[in-house]
Amino acid sequence: MTDILQNHYSQVKNPNPVFTPREGKKTLPFCRKLMAKAEGFTSRFDFS
Repeated sequence: MTDILQNHYSQVKNPNPVFTPREGKKTLPFCRKLMAKAEGFTSRFDFS
């Protein structure tokens, strides 16, 4: 099973993630708080 996952999964590094709500959908205030807190998170940590 792990062989299958390793063959078909690749890690994607996105140093500048941008959180955008879907068009025509509203984002809950709680989710907006989480998105604001997560901004810059990947620039502080490198998950290798």
